[in-house]
Amino acid sequence: MYEGVLEKLALLVVGKKNIWTQVAYSHQHSPMADMDWSEMEGLFCQQAPPSAHSSPKLGHRDSSDNLERRMRKDTTEITLLDGKRSLNVNIFLKQFRSSNEDIIQLIKNGEHDEIGTEKLKGLLKLLPEVDELDMLKSFNGDFNKLGNAEKFLIQLTNLSK
Repeated sequence: MYEGVLEKLALLVVGKKNIWTQVAYSHQHSPMADMDWSEMEGLFCQQAPPSAHSSPKLGHRDSSDNLERRMRKDTTEITLLDGKRSLNVNIFLKQFRSSNEDIIQLIKNGEHDEIGTEKLKGLLKLLPEVDELDMLKSFNGDFNKLGNAEKFLIQLTNLSK
């Protein structure tokens, strides 16, 4: 393995002693010189997921199945907001433990006691800026393909109509 390196170095350096020739020479007789690197790569490489034709395991969900499902969802989901903004809106929505429509209905009915002061303050911080408002209003694609945060903010902007 290291013979080729020594030959290449020798051609470039023409016998000059430097750090690379010293390292190559010291490793020439090491136990790693005879190591099967393809076997090592096989031990530590990422394994391919099982084929779709294999029989499903009853009552057992594989983490790769969840990853595939999440990746499929991500490719079909349209996100208009940046990642951090979307995350903040989704964290806010999770506090309610109900659907976007239920939250919008609470706001529409003015049920501030049920929403709570802290959540109303959080909602104030999440209200869309002018540029986000323009972007959300100008969206004319499939509403169902939007991310949860985008759906909520569009429903919130339509509330004043």
